[in-house]
Amino acid sequence: LFNISGTATALDGEMDFNFKIETSSKKYALKICRPNECIDYVEFQTKLLEHLKTKKLMDIPEIILDTNGTAISKIKDDNGGERLVRLMSWVEGRLWSSVNPITNALLHSLGEKSGNLTAALQDFEHPFADRYLEWDISNALWCKEKLDMFEGRRKAILSTFLDEFERIQPAYSTFRKSIIHSDVNDNNIIVEDKLTNPSVRSIIDFGDAVKTQSINDVA
Repeated sequence: LFNISGTATALDGEMDFNFKIETSSKKYALKICRPNECIDYVEFQTKLLEHLKTKKLMDIPEIILDTNGTAISKIKDDNGGERLVRLMSWVEGRLWSSVNPITNALLHSLGEKSGNLTAALQDFEHPFADRYLEWDISNALWCKEKLDMFEGRRKAILSTFLDEFERIQPAYSTFRKSIIHSDVNDNNIIVEDKLTNPSVRSIIDFGDAVKTQSINDVA
């Protein structure tokens, strides 16, 4: 699809099958969807990345077009299922989860990059962003149905915060909304390789991006 020859190394992933592709001169990230994935979901992520690339706020993965000039390619797997395929540039660095120590300066860098990311998406719209997502923390009250899975102090802590979140719903529901990353976790943050005073280089994986309260990524 891309006229590229290299070595593939499997990477972790929740929804897609992800691979690091290393050629003699470059590295890429290859994402292969599960069979019959919703094209709108993948197009949403692609358009979002293209939008962020114009903002030049950090090292955002760049979409690599296939030999037909297409951003989202299609293949048939061995079982006849259709799979969507995307190739992106590789962002060098370390996952936040592997960095030690986490300094105040690095935390500040993360806050700055996250804020810039939310700001850069203020003028981005896409119909697929208006969806229900359990991992959107504005929907966190579904967790109350699962409280019986816990007991003692853990259950008390969870109940306290869920009750408080339910109490503020009248105000919270009026907060302004925009498309946000919604999953700035330890394995989606890329930190520079340098060991002295590193900064956050990139925030990746927009699979949980959603239109919700703009303040949620601060939380």
